[in-house]
Amino acid sequence: MGKLHSDKRRQGQRNASDYRAERGACGLSMKGSIHQIYVAIDGSVYAEPAIQWGVMLAKEADAELTLVHCVEQRFYNSSLFMDLSGILGAAPYRDNAEQLRSWLVSRGENVLESGRKIAAQLGVTAKTDLLIGACSEKICEAAKSANLVILGRRGENCDDGSHLVGSDAERIIRRLKCSCLVTPRFFDKPQTMVVGVNDSGPGRAAIQWAEYLHELFADCAVKPLHIREKDNDDDYSGSQVAGAELELADGNPEEALVAACQDEKQLAIIGVTGHSRSLRELLLGTLSFNVLHHVQGPALLAR
Repeated sequence: MGKLHSDKRRQGQRNASDYRAERGACGLSMKGSIHQIYVAIDGSVYAEPAIQWGVMLAKEADAELTLVHCVEQRFYNSSLFMDLSGILGAAPYRDNAEQLRSWLVSRGENVLESGRKIAAQLGVTAKTDLLIGACSEKICEAAKSANLVILGRRGENCDDGSHLVGSDAERIIRRLKCSCLVTPRFFDKPQTMVVGVNDSGPGRAAIQWAEYLHELFADCAVKPLHIREKDNDDDYSGSQVAGAELELADGNPEEALVAACQDEKQLAIIGVTGHSRSLRELLLGTLSFNVLHHVQGPALLAR
């Protein structure tokens, strides 16, 4: 990463009141607050930290918290399961499929009940929602009214110690229309928010989220980071975060953001391009996902 520079010349141009009217563009309600949080859980070790994040934000924002679990249809309704049933000489496929479906539904209900109890112990009454179908489609459809979706970085089939984002989580993130918080295996209240800022639409969404979260967590420092890819890239007038000193870096944006987010108590906030679904799923894989795959702590993809 290139050398960081502090910029005080433009500090103070934005104050806490400048951005309140803009929040509708970043998934926040017109009142300037989070009102609906969805937490996707699967019963893995990554689920509880996601719930803890949901509870913390719901408390501070006075938001409604919903825990959602999806029974993946492909686990019991696939040609592979049908073929294995015939090869092994087991009971008819349809009987096995229905038994497996019932077991998965029962397990999903237990996952949600366990999550609800965790939230209750932490002081929040959470709603629950059990879905059946393709997880990425069903969860995104259920979360249409949400300002924020929270999910663990990896799932129950990916517990190999890696901090790369799991495939199921990645599919959900690509399809979502609202902002998304991806949480690591362990919960830590953030001490610093590192915000990738620029004067684009996604950059402004990241700024608005950072300013709003700083209102909720005043003791959490904000570190806005503007990466200049070219020597003549000096137009960062729209990259200000209220009350925070802008830092400048030269070089590759992905490398600079990852290098700045190597502490598990740092929350990375990255703007995500907003397009139609097919284009969004295609474009999200570059800088945003490369950063998401390699930061150590939680990451908020701001829309």
